[in-house]
Amino acid sequence: MFLVNRPSALIQILAIFLVLMLLAACATGPAGLLRPNGVVVAPDGSLYVMDRGNYRIAHLSASGQRLDAFGQLGVDPGDIYSGWDIDLDAAGNVYICNQVRAEEGASHFWDGLEIFSPAGQFQRSLGAQTYAYDDEHINAPYGLDIDGQGRVYVADFDGSAVRVFSAQGDLLARLDGEAHQFGDPTDVAIDDQRQLLYIADPLTARSTSQPQPDRVGRTHRHPSP
Repeated sequence: MFLVNRPSALIQILAIFLVLMLLAACATGPAGLLRPNGVVVAPDGSLYVMDRGNYRIAHLSASGQRLDAFGQLGVDPGDIYSGWDIDLDAAGNVYICNQVRAEEGASHFWDGLEIFSPAGQFQRSLGAQTYAYDDEHINAPYGLDIDGQGRVYVADFDGSAVRVFSAQGDLLARLDGEAHQFGDPTDVAIDDQRQLLYIADPLTARSTSQPQPDRVGRTHRHPSP
């Protein structure tokens, strides 16, 4: 999710999405995009796209030419089964939300983030859990964003929460939706300048904002309105 307050930035973002839409519409095989779910702009102006339908991450030039692609279908660490959002940290490492869904043929549930180097080498998983086939208490990471301190914010749709991790993968906070502050969050965005966290929540048909977590290990539960 993009938040902008400058017309030039908005025009740039719209142009990027137009390029991605055209590429997705023309995709007929491995050379094109298929069901792209997320996009992030690198410092050099190139794009990293979560190419969900092809189970990979596509690296594109600013004009839409493919520079590289990495990832493959599978359920092992480093594989992509159901990729959603994508973001970059300050070092250029690529983070994606990935889900293994038992109802799609796998023997178990798995959720978490996969982290790749800028060149596409798998580094590690973050915030991942494995669940039995019949476990009803699962997370479903749909959206993520990384703030200026390297903290990783994950919108967990099925968990009705936003989890916050350190750059090392430690859980710092869980913003809990039990008090109906939000229901099924699908995306998050950070405003570092104003220290705000924005949460998109289709269940309540709104986007909310709140201060970023300020203490390590703190769990946030919001009072009922």
